[in-house]
Amino acid sequence: MLQSFMRIITLLFCFYCTCLYAKEPMMALLISVPSNDTQTLKINQSLFICKPYGIVSIEELYNNTATNETCKRVIEKFYRKNPLLQYYTSERLDKQQLYHIELKENRCILYAQGQKTLSELLLRQGLAFMRPFFEDSEFYHLFIKAQRNAKNENLGIWSDQGIIECMAEVYKE
Repeated sequence: MLQSFMRIITLLFCFYCTCLYAKEPMMALLISVPSNDTQTLKINQSLFICKPYGIVSIEELYNNTATNETCKRVIEKFYRKNPLLQYYTSERLDKQQLYHIELKENRCILYAQGQKTLSELLLRQGLAFMRPFFEDSEFYHLFIKAQRNAKNENLGIWSDQGIIECMAEVYKE
């Protein structure tokens, strides 16, 4: 009887310890999508801005202080020619839905489609490129594959030589 009781106590203790160390996914409510580069999320009562991890979006390139006026005009022309791409993230994500997120290096890993991150989706559509010197063993190969596919299919930025030249400026910094 005492042995059975000790086994139950041991099992309960093990279960309790497992629960303490279990890493629950962080869930955030999507409030708004101002651009492909910025999402407003809410956890409990706290609002915060989420920027995709590991990439440089077209919007970020445009808003970079080092981006010259010629590059800004090239990006504006690109979006005039491809207006739906400017709202890609807004069309992809559902407001008032919970999304699994992880915070890393002041950026967000937002799981937008199962295990696919928003960063991967933007790379795959040619709406972003990998950050210079990006070295994350968990995401590097996924991001390279998504970027390579967009590049091979001439999607988004990979269809515009002017934007490609503007991207080169980021690598010089």
